[in-house]
Amino acid sequence: MACPELIRNPGLGDHFDVHRFRMLHPAGRHLIAHWFERAWRERACAPEESFEPFIFCWIALNGWAACCTELDQDRQWLDALIDNPEVGRRFETMLADSDEIRQIAETFRSYWPVFKAQELRRLGALVYWHGDRLKTIDHYLRAGARQLSPDCWFSFDVIGNKKRFNFETSFQQYEADMEINTLSLLRKLDNGSGDLKKEILEIFVSKFMNFLRNPYSVKKVLNTIGDVLNFHPTDATLLAEYKAVVSGQKPHQIYLCSQLQISPAEYQMWLSALFMMFMRPAPTEPNFMESTVKGIFETPAGFPMVCVYRYSGEHSDKRCVLSDRGYSSPLAEPYTSFSFNLSSTAFII
Repeated sequence: MACPELIRNPGLGDHFDVHRFRMLHPAGRHLIAHWFERAWRERACAPEESFEPFIFCWIALNGWAACCTELDQDRQWLDALIDNPEVGRRFETMLADSDEIRQIAETFRSYWPVFKAQELRRLGALVYWHGDRLKTIDHYLRAGARQLSPDCWFSFDVIGNKKRFNFETSFQQYEADMEINTLSLLRKLDNGSGDLKKEILEIFVSKFMNFLRNPYSVKKVLNTIGDVLNFHPTDATLLAEYKAVVSGQKPHQIYLCSQLQISPAEYQMWLSALFMMFMRPAPTEPNFMESTVKGIFETPAGFPMVCVYRYSGEHSDKRCVLSDRGYSSPLAEPYTSFSFNLSSTAFII
């Protein structure tokens, strides 16, 4: 059965009919087959030479799918193929009968989630470690990448095949102002302004959120904020939502836990901790995450110091590769520093 999250236009499965390709004009069938044969001949090429055969294969797939579905938009014919029961059954048969195809499918799945390149460029996060996909994924998530597929990393309840509940609304609340606050902070520094509190607090809250939500930091997150699990909401509505986190359906959980190398119990505790950190007791009150950051900067006994470093002048061509979530302890206890990137040319401590 196809994952419902992959389908943006439900109900198009009936548009697919493979006989349409057999009835296509011979010249059209030959053209589509020719592009696919060119791709197939070069399937064993070196990785750096793979773009061209990929394009050949995409042209063939595009033509064949548009013909069989009579849908011209890529997203529509893709949804038709995903949602067609016969295509799904044939794919499952191929997986069962062919070790090679099954290995290819497993290799592709190991690259999940797949990120949107435009967002990675905007974040200044484009980097790749050959042979270490987990390290690459971890870097992108720490940099704040959110446009990824499949979109089930933070889901905590699934109802049938139709609706999935997750933390995306909470995340987007902080992401919306992140670029604005960063640009405002750098502009105020350029102008010599000392009125920086709002930008600094909101930036640190957003970066703290990136740490909390990173699925590759589950163990570190639980070690940092695990005590929040000793509490639960008392408001009836919030308590019902919390119980959805604890007992909700998570059909993707087994796979995610194996990929993240955590136990199902740790995964559930992580989701519960995220809920407690993002939950607002009332619409206008701060949540635990905001209160934690605010408390660090406003405690009477503390002396917080924020330093912003930028590459400029003769070093203006340099780029910052510091993770957006980094703990270090260059100072004597009980002091701790929290460092991360602000942009491709600036970082903050």
